[in-house]
Formats: sequence, C-alpha cells, structure tokens
Amino acid sequence: MSKIEVLNDWFQRVWIAGEIEAIPGFFSGGGRASGVMSGLQMGPEDFAALIPAMRARVRDLSVEVVRALEQDDWLWTLQIVRGTSAADGHALEFSGQLALRFEGEKFAEAFNHYDMIAVFEQLGQMPPETLALCLSGESLG
Repeated sequence: MSKIEVLNDWFQRVWIAGEIEAIPGFFSGGGRASGVMSGLQMGPEDFAALIPAMRARVRDLSVEVVRALEQDDWLWTLQIVRGTSAADGHALEFSGQLALRFEGEKFAEAFNHYDMIAVFEQLGQMPPETLALCLSGESLG
C-alpha cells in the first residue's frame, strides 16, 4: 500500500467508521503523534480516547486530501474535514495539515495541525471570531 493509501485507510477505518480496535495496527512500535494537543505526544492509546470524544461531537465525517507530497519516508497532506454537529446537525468544515514519517506501512511519527478553533466555534463552544477577539486583547475567560 502507498503512504497516501495507508493514510486514507486510517481516515476511513478509524475516524469515519470508528474502528477503534484498528488504531494500534497503524503505528510502528514507538510511533507517536505531536500537535494534536499542545505539549502532548500521543500514541495509539491516546487516539483510542480522542477519536470517540470527537465522534461524539462531530458526525458524518469525511476527509478530503486536497494536496499531498511524498518524499522518502515522509508524507505531507493538506485536508478539508467535513461533518455535522452532533448537537444540532449543522454542517461543519475545517482544514488541517499532517506530516507523517513512515516505517514501512506504519506511522513512526506525525506532526498534526488542525484548525481546532474553527471546530469549536462551529460547535458553539467558542465565540465566533475567537482568533480576532483574542488578537484584539479580549479574554475568553
């Protein structure tokens, strides 16, 4: 399987279909991911907690890889993620980038950057234009 095929399989099986038991099979022995949460490196056990929490808030997920670049053991992608709010059914859309280093067909390390402010704004858990508010000196708290 190519690197992009492995990543698409990850999105389809784990994030979209919710096959939490498949998570360990995507990681090499010491595979870790950074950037999902500030200051935290995540392994398979962490994704097993994160994914159900996100799927409880966002339903009908789809992931579109709009750009991909592969070099040696690395794959970089830009994605658009779409779904609906579990609370009220309105449409959600946000972007993300992912850089993955592979060992064979498994994730050895990953660097994630997703627009989580946009996610939580669209879910109504943060005010609209949160970034602009914070840049103007407002406090959310």
